[in-house]
Amino acid sequence: LPFKNVTVIRGLRNASDLSYEITQYRYLQHFMPDIQVVSIFCAAEYEHISSSAIKALKVFGRDSEFMLE
Repeated sequence: LPFKNVTVIRGLRNASDLSYEITQYRYLQHFMPDIQVVSIFCAAEYEHISSSAIKALKVFGRDSEFMLE
């Protein structure tokens, strides 16, 4: 299936995320070269926040301060 005009936007927090995303990017380059990937780095003050952390906070009703409106 050809993918045309597709852009994948990925958020990166730290070097571990970057390492993982480079591997994913190479995979996409090889198998789906028409897909564009844009990486956005977060501000340093948010690099410790992950989806797993937000899910854990939700248990205690504290997730709302990290949610976008």
